Amino acid sequence: ADQMCGRDIIDSWLDSVSSHGQLSNVSPDKIPWDALRSILSESIYGGRVDNEFDHAVLKAFINHLFRAESFERDFPLNMESSAEHSLRSPDGRKREQFLEWIDNLPAKGSPTWVGLPVHAEQMLRINRANHTLQRWLLLQGNTGTLKAEKKKEGEKRRAS
Repeated sequence: ADQMCGRDIIDSWLDSVSSHGQLSNVSPDKIPWDALRSILSESIYGGRVDNEFDHAVLKAFINHLFRAESFERDFPLNMESSAEHSLRSPDGRKREQFLEWIDNLPAKGSPTWVGLPVHAEQMLRINRANHTLQRWLLLQGNTGTLKAEKKKEGEKRRAS
């Protein structure tokens, strides 16, 4: 219900600045950005986020994407500073141009597109492997070996 109500409010706001849908192009400075960001972060999505850190990440994405500058050519869609991992908005005005841009995106995107570090997948695999190893050692009744290895690993990191 929150989502439908929020979408209806956003539609109403955008209709009001586009002469009730009569204008096909609306100047970005006429869009009520603060109101849009507020309803997105607090009502539509924010109401479903129960973790403070996740809510802060959500607000950062919304604040970055929903602003007048997002209408500019080559706007960075993610907050990555390196050109290699940056996702830029397409240079298009028509639906077909945007669909073509989507079709040309790589099949496997970079984790930086959603605010994760470049090596997020590698970190996930390492964590899964450590978890599996821990379970396996537990089944073998050998938890002391794992603790000793983790301690050595931590000492190596601190030394380097």
